[in-house]
Amino acid sequence: MKKILFSALAAIGLLSVASTANAQKLSLDELPPYKLGITAGMNASSFSHAGFDGKFGFHAGVNALFDASGLLENTFVRTELLFQRKGATVGDHTKFRTCYLELPVHYGYAYGINNDWTIFGETGPYFAIGLGGRVRWDYEDVIPDPMDGDKYIIVKEKGSEKFFSNGDDDPSNFDTGWGLHVGAIFQQNHQISIGWDWGFINMNDGLLQNRNFMVSYTYYIM
Repeated sequence: MKKILFSALAAIGLLSVASTANAQKLSLDELPPYKLGITAGMNASSFSHAGFDGKFGFHAGVNALFDASGLLENTFVRTELLFQRKGATVGDHTKFRTCYLELPVHYGYAYGINNDWTIFGETGPYFAIGLGGRVRWDYEDVIPDPMDGDKYIIVKEKGSEKFFSNGDDDPSNFDTGWGLHVGAIFQQNHQISIGWDWGFINMNDGLLQNRNFMVSYTYYIM
C-alpha cells in the first residue's frame, strides 16, 4: 500500500511541476459556479485492528463541486454519492468484502498553477450505509488423527457468510468518518485525486474500523 501511495503522489507531483513554466494564480471565479461529473477509481482498504491486510476494491458515482469563494477566496464545497467496495484480508485464506453507499462532504482550497492546471486540497466527513458484504474462508490444517495419535490428517474448511445480516453479533452497517484528499483539475473537465478516509464507527466488539486509500478520476460533464 505504501508503494501505491508513493506512486500516486509522485505522479501528481510530476504533473504539477511540468505545468509551472508560466505559473500564475488562477481564481476559482474562472470556473463555473458548480461542476457536475462522474467519478471512478481504485480502493486499497483494510480494517483498523492488527492482523488485517489490505484488499483492493473500487468506487464509482457522481461528483458535484460548488464554488465557495463567497465565504473565502478560492475555496469550494464538494459532495459525492459513491458506491464503495471495501474489505480486508487475513492471510491468504480469509477475505472480507463490504459494499457501501457513501456520501462525503468536503471543504477545500484550490490554487491555479496556470491556465490548464488547478491543484487543490480538501477535507471533511463522510457518511455511509452498508449495502451488503460477505466473508469467505478457504484453508486447510494438519492435526493429529483422533483415531490414531501417531498419524496426522489434513482438515479442509471452506465457506462464507453474510457480513451485514442485522444479527445481534453482526457488524454495524452504518459508518462515518473523516477524509483528506488532494489532487488537480486540468483542462477544466478532468480531475485526478488521491485520498485517505478514516472510519470512526466500531463495526463490532473487536473495535474494527474502516480504513481506505483512494485513487480517483473524475470527468466533469458540465
